[in-house]
Amino acid sequence: RAQASRRTEQASRHADLVEERDRLARERDARLSLVSRVTRDRVFGGQARLELSTAEGLLDRAISSLPGGASISQAVSRRPGLPFARHRRRLPPPCDGAIEVPFGPRFDEEAQIAVFHKGIDVRAPAGAPVRAIFDGTVVFTGIHPGYGDIVIVDHGDEYFSLAAHLSRTDVQIGDAVTMGQSIGAVGDSGSFKGAYLYFEIRHKSRPVNPLLWFRRGTRS
Repeated sequence: RAQASRRTEQASRHADLVEERDRLARERDARLSLVSRVTRDRVFGGQARLELSTAEGLLDRAISSLPGGASISQAVSRRPGLPFARHRRRLPPPCDGAIEVPFGPRFDEEAQIAVFHKGIDVRAPAGAPVRAIFDGTVVFTGIHPGYGDIVIVDHGDEYFSLAAHLSRTDVQIGDAVTMGQSIGAVGDSGSFKGAYLYFEIRHKSRPVNPLLWFRRGTRS
């Protein structure tokens, strides 16, 4: 009976050891999987940042080459004699949504570097309408690396607005647009983080803070 009792106890301890071994193996596999995923995400994130940096440079050059200042005369302006520059804090936002990433410098925690955001990211559902913020003329539509489908509107006096990551565009180059007119829809083309609108305002090809131009009370 004593031997049988010892055998039973040994079998129980063996079963406990096997269970503990399996638990440790599962934890090890989970840690390895996590390390692999983090490493993969860091590599992907680094590649994404490099691609976006390259895309920003290409976009800067493309906007710099746009002819600005005269095409507003082709648009149907609701405000004769009042140029874009006179509408600071009076313009409507391009779409309804929360401003997820504001304009200006910020610190990239993952990369541990300071970056400058030249526009704003507006979180909005896919398909939500994107509207012209002011009268103007469409000077570019099409796909741009890193930004997906974009629309650039010339508002005169070398002011431009840019809407990116669209799911569709409702205008063509040369079209005159008026404030509030639909120019496209929110999408995820060229996006690394799902559907949202990337939006810029530029003056003489230099980015300016769109929030300083929108009506007071715009969601942030």
